[in-house]
Amino acid sequence: MPGRLVIELENNKGIPYNYSLSTAFQGYLMDLIDEGFADKMHSSGYHPYSQFVMIADGRLRWIVNVLDEEAEKFIVKKLLEDDVKTVHINKLEDDLNIINKEYSATTYDELFKECYFKNDSRYIEVKFLTPTAFKQNNRYQFFPDIKLIFQSLMMKYDAASSQNVIFDAELLIHFEENAEIVSYNLRSTNFFVNSNKIPAFTGRVVFKVNGPMQMANLAYLLLKFGAFSGVGIKSGMGMGGIEVNINKGKEKKSDVRETE
Repeated sequence: MPGRLVIELENNKGIPYNYSLSTAFQGYLMDLIDEGFADKMHSSGYHPYSQFVMIADGRLRWIVNVLDEEAEKFIVKKLLEDDVKTVHINKLEDDLNIINKEYSATTYDELFKECYFKNDSRYIEVKFLTPTAFKQNNRYQFFPDIKLIFQSLMMKYDAASSQNVIFDAELLIHFEENAEIVSYNLRSTNFFVNSNKIPAFTGRVVFKVNGPMQMANLAYLLLKFGAFSGVGIKSGMGMGGIEVNINKGKEKKSDVRETE
């Protein structure tokens, strides 16, 4: 049951925003939640949540996504408690007042029906809202590689969903053969974890999925799930936050451009 909690914050102290501010919010979250649940995530290596901070409409917003009922119980319900009125940022030694909290959730069945049975477009727009990267052969990959994107999403989906298993090496090959990037506007950036600098990218990509329509629908399902799970590495720290929309218009490959 993926869900999303949007917390709107008052930045009355004028704290400067940058992508890496999300790591401080993760620290606050780990201090807030049940210690046993935090230890369980650490020992298992499975993190049923993602989170990031962004500026939207001039407001500071903290997006916290959960992937199952246990994460909803220990993360969302804790944040929704009435006495949670501020977010304390340790490294800044400051508190941010919470203005509003809004939570919405769906089910994996509903997500599957929406994406797999109701989609009729082969064009999918993905906005990489926060720095995104992958790790392969001990090296960071910071370009939207089709294989790495769908491999990441399939593995995250299978870890979170008890109802469907998607990952398959042959299916991954089909995505490589049938999905293509027809338009992009990307910017290279960095994400800092303490003193470590991770090369990454942000921006917009439009995918076209060829082959059977079921391939396009499955790609849409995985990417919509990715809006909850994050894509790539360190989604619990604030990387890999995405927004996904169907793109009804046909994008020409001549639209491709890159900025740095």
